[in-house]
Amino acid sequence: RTQRGGRRRDRRELDRAAFDAGREGVAVVAIPSTPEAITALMAWAAGSSASGVALAPVSAVMLKGK
Repeated sequence: RTQRGGRRRDRRELDRAAFDAGREGVAVVAIPSTPEAITALMAWAAGSSASGVALAPVSAVMLKGK
């Protein structure tokens, strides 16, 4: 996989998770804790695809129903 193709796939996965979260109320995405992955996530979060999405730790999602 090329770096560029990987980034495109990652964006699609994040876009899909945002769509699912809008429909279901929540979505969980796990990414590696590499500098590249965190940078890509933050770039996505700053873009228009993330409009209305709140990034939160998975523990917040787990406690949401309590």
